[in-house]
Amino acid sequence: MPARVDGVWNFHDSQETPFTIDLRQAFGTLSGEITRGGVRGALRAATVHGLELRFAFDAAGAAGVAGEFSGTVRGREITGVLRTGAAARTAVGRLQGALRGAPWAEMPPGCSRYYDR
Repeated sequence: MPARVDGVWNFHDSQETPFTIDLRQAFGTLSGEITRGGVRGALRAATVHGLELRFAFDAAGAAGVAGEFSGTVRGREITGVLRTGAAARTAVGRLQGALRGAPWAEMPPGCSRYYDR
């Protein structure tokens, strides 16, 4: 079961540079946008497997430079490594507000009797 990440996440890298990720999730399939330096860009190859989150993007203000993030989801926090060009920095993100609803993660009506809930 993939971690739930459907929401807006505010990050800071190890140089205190802020960026925001807006993730949309349908089970393990992700899409979304990154906003860095006031520039928005689409996420590419975004996945969540268990607690592991990965995505790629075009680095803001750097034509042809790709960026990528790989990290671990821990509740309302994501920690990992942000790579842009030759630079790699640690980054920590915190959920802004609440996660969006996730019908795929809810137990169907009538199933609770099988799970003592």
